[in-house]
Amino acid sequence: MSLSSNLRKSSAPTQLQKIVGELTALQRTKGHSGLISKEVGAAALSMESVSDTEQQGVDYAMNELVTTLEHIAQGTGVGLTLMQKQAAQAAAIYASDVEGFVRMPLERGVVVSDNMRYVGVGQGERLKPALEAYDEKENRAMSQYSVAYNMQSARQDEFGETLYPTVVVTRDQVGFIVSIQLVTVYEEVRRQISGALDDFNRRNIVHAVRDPSILDNFQTKIVPVYRTESQSNFVAEAVLPTTDVNLGPDTITTSALAFNKAFSLLGISQTDSLVAAGLMDSTDAVDTDVKLENIYLQVGGATGSVIKLPVGDIPYSNFNYSVQGSQRLMTLNFVVDKLPIPPTITKVDGTAPSELADQATAKDWVQLSITVTGSVDLQTAKTSLMAADPVVSGVVTEDGVAHPPSSSAQAGIVALYSGAKLIGYDLEARRTNSNRRQRGQLLDITNYNQAYNVPLLSPITVPRPLGQGDQTDSSDLNALIVATRIRTSNSAVDELLRVANVLKTYIDQASVSISDTTEILGVSRYLITPFYEYNEIVIPDTTDSLSSSQRNEDISATIVNFIRDVTYRMYRDSNYKAASEALAGGATAMPTVVIATEQYLERYIMVTGEMRTLGTVFNVKVVSTPNIRMEGKIFVTFLAPNAEEGVPSPLSFGNMAWSPELALVLPIHRNGANNKELTVQPSYRHITNLPILAEFKVTGIKEVISKKVPLNVNNTVVTP
Repeated sequence: MSLSSNLRKSSAPTQLQKIVGELTALQRTKGHSGLISKEVGAAALSMESVSDTEQQGVDYAMNELVTTLEHIAQGTGVGLTLMQKQAAQAAAIYASDVEGFVRMPLERGVVVSDNMRYVGVGQGERLKPALEAYDEKENRAMSQYSVAYNMQSARQDEFGETLYPTVVVTRDQVGFIVSIQLVTVYEEVRRQISGALDDFNRRNIVHAVRDPSILDNFQTKIVPVYRTESQSNFVAEAVLPTTDVNLGPDTITTSALAFNKAFSLLGISQTDSLVAAGLMDSTDAVDTDVKLENIYLQVGGATGSVIKLPVGDIPYSNFNYSVQGSQRLMTLNFVVDKLPIPPTITKVDGTAPSELADQATAKDWVQLSITVTGSVDLQTAKTSLMAADPVVSGVVTEDGVAHPPSSSAQAGIVALYSGAKLIGYDLEARRTNSNRRQRGQLLDITNYNQAYNVPLLSPITVPRPLGQGDQTDSSDLNALIVATRIRTSNSAVDELLRVANVLKTYIDQASVSISDTTEILGVSRYLITPFYEYNEIVIPDTTDSLSSSQRNEDISATIVNFIRDVTYRMYRDSNYKAASEALAGGATAMPTVVIATEQYLERYIMVTGEMRTLGTVFNVKVVSTPNIRMEGKIFVTFLAPNAEEGVPSPLSFGNMAWSPELALVLPIHRNGANNKELTVQPSYRHITNLPILAEFKVTGIKEVISKKVPLNVNNTVVTP
């Protein structure tokens, strides 16, 4: 009995029968047994150059097939995604030469997009035994079944398809590569003559959004270096101890410069790395932006306390071009009549100066008259500053009353500053670097590839007697489709739970560093900071309810509050926003938060698309599954904004790689009997790209629903 007569017998054809019927009608218009000819299929699969005529034939055949598939979808109400179209097209190509398909070596490399590249790993042929009993004619007549199988199977249930959108990998491949472009920043490295390995200390520039220190660079900043050769130009170490500061690759010992000293500002600020690269010369110059940053005041005599006074934001602290003399001479004329000294002033080590204890007790503000003058020559770097002794110009009491220094009531406070001296200063200055002595931070742009293989998994077979004919072809194929979709959907749950266990084992949020790359899961680990958090929501312990009519809303509010809190912290701590903007060239788009749960808990989470669920920052999608392994569980993660269908996105949680498969009819001799088996061997893999996940375990809902909820009234105030 033919397939067409079998279809005519059915008074109410199934959806699958309608699809097969449409494909069969298309096949009858051909002069060959398949949906496309063997020659066109060979041209589509060919690695060699294809002529214009052959290319036109391939394009025509593919367009005709797609038009038919879209017509079928419209007429049957079947949803048809881009991936389903691609899987069906690939199946039609393979069915044009079934024997060639089953003998096809599993190796070929084809670049198909910026983010996905196929990678071949030779594994021989698919089928080796029993090819002598193989009936190519019967299998080529099954081409419409193979197209229908892939069209219907290359899609999971909503739960699986949301977390792991399908990506089609052609069957002549065993995997693909997810690729991202990385921009890393590092300091210039000097190779060691010992041959020791050099630490480039590369850091992902995306992490600099949250960690500003990654792009903090002070290579041109002038910081005087305290050395034996230069110590005479600094305040004596016995009076003011030296300090260490980090300047790029160097740790510099420095201190305050002494007044009434003349020295080369460039010469005294040469770090070890600059000296190693060659001493500065006449081509180096000081930048025009020179400022008096701090001055150091010593009270109580030569052995008294030293106080650091920031003056960089006070008027006249900047150097200006000299009115007369060299055009490269910058002069300072810092004159302040009322520099305020608060009663809480401390020494450079942070402790209170004992000499000013009376001022602290009285809570008086002292005003000082300060004069600092000097110059810096931008070309020669000659620097010299002088300071007059400070004079008390006024005292302001705690109640805001100002007193002149001659006031007898404030004589004791004025006397505290008798003999005070300005002993040192800090400058804020930079080198022009016009000779490009230093290149600053270096950016390295590379592509990082993560390779995945897509395995051939266990076959699914419908056995039947050898002489039965094709009466049950449609129902048998439908059984294969149902079994495949259930298997792929369950595999999505298995992968989600596996990833949760991996993250639970390796990600301790308290010890995660922003700038470190955790070698775990997908390629997005180079863009984001991995995040995992587990929470138990015990509904009886977290829900108060005044009436049974409000109980469902209270349970829902409890669960959503937990999800909302973790989601915002997950978004912040993972640095997801910065990574998204980096991949989008700076454009900002709203990510989608996926809330994946079981069917029972879904009712307590607000509906998909409801902006109030998590605020206005995110789109929200809630999906559920009847899989028993998800009972009482909720998982939350992200989907990339504007993700392109069929292209793996590093910032979406995952993908399912689906490799199209033919539905084959195989005569098999097994256990002393001959059988004619309709079989498929699905090839797919669930891949997690994004190590960001929040997990919740919800318990006690039934207890709250069925019993009265006690209220916490310990702090209740009753008003008569």
